[in-house]
Amino acid sequence: MEIRVLGGLAVTAGGDDLPLGTPKQQLVLAALALRAGRLVTMDELVDDLALRDRVGLKYARAEVISDLAGTYRLLGRYDEAMSGHHKAIDAAANDGERHVQAEARNELAITLREMGRFEESAATYREALDIATRIAHPYEQGRALNGLAEHLASVEPVEACRYWQRALAIFERMGVPEQHEVRRCLSECAPDQA
Repeated sequence: MEIRVLGGLAVTAGGDDLPLGTPKQQLVLAALALRAGRLVTMDELVDDLALRDRVGLKYARAEVISDLAGTYRLLGRYDEAMSGHHKAIDAAANDGERHVQAEARNELAITLREMGRFEESAATYREALDIATRIAHPYEQGRALNGLAEHLASVEPVEACRYWQRALAIFERMGVPEQHEVRRCLSECAPDQA
């Protein structure tokens, strides 16, 4: 694997470009690249958040841990990703950041799905959807609905299409780019399913 930070962040493996994740995950990936050649633990990176704590931005801790976990997932380091997701969920609960509880569960669900743990992934998406619905957080609701639709697409296509319709309505209202992928998925639904 090769990570380039000059001239724009890029990650390649076997000559193929790899997905870079969210902008925050890209920043974490760049920070990891600057520490190339040595093992960087989740705890070590979390310790780097001490400045945020000193200036009173404690709420950001859970969100940054979640972003770190997502970055580990992008690197294929699933054990560290799983550890980070659980730390983020715990930190969000301790800090009362319910929106991060939903976000971290959506991220955990993605990692579980990539690890082939599909039922756990679906259950985690449902938890994220429940939290996001209770606190009226539409973006995380849309992400959870989209994840559940992807889970159901091959076994319950009609229900999957319903979830995608709900996710699309949310994403269109918000004007976020995720709407394009969800719209594409919906276009693959049979007319009697959508």
